[in-house]
Amino acid sequence: MKFWINCIVHLLTPRGYGFQSQLKGRPDREKHKSAKSVYMKASKLGWRTNEHGIRAREYHGQVDYRKHQAAKMDVILGKGHGWRKMDILEYRLRFWSRFRHLRPIVRRDADILCLGARQGTEVEVLRELGYHRSRGIDLNPGENNQLVSQGDFMNLDFPENHMDVIYSNCLDHALDLDAFFLEQRRVLKNKGHFLIDISTCAEAGHFESLEWARPEDVLVMALKHFQTIILLKREKRWLWVLLRP
Repeated sequence: MKFWINCIVHLLTPRGYGFQSQLKGRPDREKHKSAKSVYMKASKLGWRTNEHGIRAREYHGQVDYRKHQAAKMDVILGKGHGWRKMDILEYRLRFWSRFRHLRPIVRRDADILCLGARQGTEVEVLRELGYHRSRGIDLNPGENNQLVSQGDFMNLDFPENHMDVIYSNCLDHALDLDAFFLEQRRVLKNKGHFLIDISTCAEAGHFESLEWARPEDVLVMALKHFQTIILLKREKRWLWVLLRP
C-alpha cells in the first residue's frame, strides 16, 4: 500500500516523490561541463570482444573507468531537471514488479544491496515493501543521499558471505563481467539471492562500458557463479533473472 500511495504522491506533486525530487533545479555547470568532457573522451575509445561475444571499452585503466562511470550523475544534474517524473514512475513500477517476487522467499530484515543505484529509487521501493535494511552504492550518488553511499561494485567494501540479496540493473556498466560476478558471489550469502536485469539493447550508449548482442550470453557467464535459476522473464528492454549460488 505504501508503494502505491507514494506513486500517487509522485504524480501529484510538482517535483515528484523521493530523494530525486531534491535534485531538480540545482545544476552545477562546471561539473556538468567536466562530466560531458569525460564521456566524450570515453566515446572515442576502442572496443575489444571476448570469447562470449561481450564487447568492452578499452579504458586506459581503472581510474579512467571510474571517472567515466561517475560522470553520468553530474551530466543529469547539470541539465537542471534531474530525472523526469514519468521516468521515475516507470522505474518505480519496474522495481516493484521485480521485488514483489522476493516477499515470499526473503525475510523483511534481510540485508539487501542495490548496485549502481545512483539516486536510489530502487532502495525507496524496497523499503516501501518492508525491506528496511536495503541500501545502495554508486560511484557518484550525489550530495546528501541517504539511500545510496559511494562505492564501487567491482570492489565492494563488505565481508564475505554478508548480503542476503544483491540487485543490479547495470551489468553493462561493469569493467569486467567475470570479475563483477565473482565479487557479488564473494559478498552474497550461500543461501542468498542475486537479482539481475540484463539489458536487451544491442548497442551501448554514452556511459555503458559493455555491450552485447544477446542478453543470454551474459546469463551464461552469470551461471558459472550462480547455478540455480529461481525466476526468469523476458521483457521488451530487459531479461530479468533471480539466481542463487
